[in-house]
Amino acid sequence: GGGNLSLFDKWWAWCHSMSVRRLGQYRDSTHDQMELSTLMTHVTILYSEKVLSDTLSDRTKLPRLSFPSFMLQHMLKEYLNRDEAEKEIIRILINVRHYIKLHPPRINEDGSWNAKQLDGMAASEAKGGMYQMRLAMFARIIGVSSDPEDTSVKPGLPIEALNVFLATLLRARRGSSPLLSPSMSHQSVPIDDLLAALDFTFARVRSHVREKIKTDMADKYKGGENGEVNLDEALYIVVTEWEHLYQQWESRLRALYTSGGTRNGAMTFSHFFFLMRRLTLDADVRTWQQHMRMFTHIALWPTCDVESFIKHTQLNGLEVFRLGSEDRRLTPAQASLFKNLSVVYKAASESMVQLFDQFDEEAEAKAIKPKWEVIKEMIAEQREPEIAYAFYNLLSKAFSQTMRDVKRRLAGKPPDDKDKPPKPTATQTGRRRSLTGGNRAGVGGTGGGQGAARPATRAVAAGRRTSQS
Repeated sequence: GGGNLSLFDKWWAWCHSMSVRRLGQYRDSTHDQMELSTLMTHVTILYSEKVLSDTLSDRTKLPRLSFPSFMLQHMLKEYLNRDEAEKEIIRILINVRHYIKLHPPRINEDGSWNAKQLDGMAASEAKGGMYQMRLAMFARIIGVSSDPEDTSVKPGLPIEALNVFLATLLRARRGSSPLLSPSMSHQSVPIDDLLAALDFTFARVRSHVREKIKTDMADKYKGGENGEVNLDEALYIVVTEWEHLYQQWESRLRALYTSGGTRNGAMTFSHFFFLMRRLTLDADVRTWQQHMRMFTHIALWPTCDVESFIKHTQLNGLEVFRLGSEDRRLTPAQASLFKNLSVVYKAASESMVQLFDQFDEEAEAKAIKPKWEVIKEMIAEQREPEIAYAFYNLLSKAFSQTMRDVKRRLAGKPPDDKDKPPKPTATQTGRRRSLTGGNRAGVGGTGGGQGAARPATRAVAAGRRTSQS
């Protein structure tokens, strides 16, 4: 019922209801209309910024935001007031619904793309159809139904599923920027990069389950063009695999609750820990604390049914899908990634430090400076090179944009038009930008070193132009 919704949930539902209402006047409302390529650019920016937000949340010991909460925070940062932020969020929701209705997704049960989707499509519609998987994935994340006739608000992806999606995307792209090219109908990656990403994402599930997921993916894309796969489709399949694993876990909890002879009613301490012993073999202090917190919550309920039991298991982190393994050793490719990143970071820092001092009173510069120091910490820690590289790319772009805005403001000019997303550049045409990987820019190729240094070069160049002015 509505009485159980938080203030944010009520606001998010209102945004959805407004998008449904205004969709009926879409053709007559030029303000609400958005080109599909523009919508895809928004999607790419949101994914990239969410990676940055999650990285900072993890390092500051704050919980990660749900995607709707993150969207609001991001738009408030962009537009600096609630009204404008709200308008842009509703506008995005309107256009997602519009393009879902224009090109209804036809997706198989396993999450793969129905190849018959393009049959009979007019040439003018083909491009929209090719964007199908990316649009369907974003709709799934924000709670828009893939059924164009269904205007209800869906729960959207839980944070655990969103973590799976972004972690696989980030590692399959090896920290490249943009994570998904808005100028391409679908993003392609080498199958080996995708399989390596799956090793990370499903590292803590049983090995035979993980290997089956990888084998199925390899078989599906066997013989693909140049050994590459459609990453947009693969990501949808990966999230579907996560949902299957989650459903199995929930079934296990239901079976555990029933097998313990539990009846709806107050749960005793001894009965609760009897269930916990069957749930997990862990006996460390952290697990004990989790169990005690869960029992503390359950003890306040006059009755404890199976739904309450599952809910509190989730709330106390006993069923959280954990990413990555405990083995922190770097592969040779990852070590090379850090080695090259340290070089470009040092080169960019020399100019950035000067600009931080010059614009010390500017709020934007103050916001970026501590984030820039985080990259230095990441390089020193030698962990998660893909995140470190993606963080560097995103922050370099943010820095360049900030310096442009500061320069325009000091000159008495308005900032760049926020409604006009950046035009696709050479780096957004699907070419890989990675510090490793032979010809794809990196350690092995003659062009790789130059490609690796480009983000730093642009940041330094932007900084020098601003300082000289």
